[in-house]
Amino acid sequence: MKSIVVGLGLCALGSSLTAQTENPPTARDIVKDDADWKMLEQGEVVLLVDVNEKVSKQDRGNPAFYPTGAILINSPVENVWNLINDKEAAPDYVQSLVRCRIVGKGAAHMMVEQEMKMNGLPGTFTYIVKHVMRPFERVDFERVSGDLRDIRGSWQFVPVEENTKTLLIYSLHVDPGRFVPQGLVRKGMAKNLPKCLLGIKTQVEMAPES
Repeated sequence: MKSIVVGLGLCALGSSLTAQTENPPTARDIVKDDADWKMLEQGEVVLLVDVNEKVSKQDRGNPAFYPTGAILINSPVENVWNLINDKEAAPDYVQSLVRCRIVGKGAAHMMVEQEMKMNGLPGTFTYIVKHVMRPFERVDFERVSGDLRDIRGSWQFVPVEENTKTLLIYSLHVDPGRFVPQGLVRKGMAKNLPKCLLGIKTQVEMAPES
């Protein structure tokens, strides 16, 4: 039932998710294909950038090429935001995370220490990530120190049907270094990214109404 499909092309996705405009894209601007939208309505994950797509070394740092998935959650943006913004609860829905701990805060950002277990690799990776928040719209994060060579990505929150639902978009790039092939990393993402989105959907929709 929980199948995964490839949605938007890379260029269209990159421009729609990274542009800073007064009129942000709607959910149907981002997911234009009716078949993809139907799958979202059925509770499935749609890949906006294919996790298994081969990406050249020079393009790995381009957000348009980050593995990216979307899911439709039957709850307002505020509820989805509150779960994602609870950084220390992230291991509840991100299976690769062993622990998260807030180590600093600012007016619009958090510094979070995370410990990650990557599929197929021994041990764990500990690093600090800076999360920059635009409340109820977007969170961008990137590594500032620690074991990983690079980790960065974003969460985007798009209201649907007068904010009775939320299109949640998760984009993630990981480069552990240590001569770990990107093919192995993306293979792990092929399993973990959809599971993460499905876990968030389950937690939000099962939470009692406030």
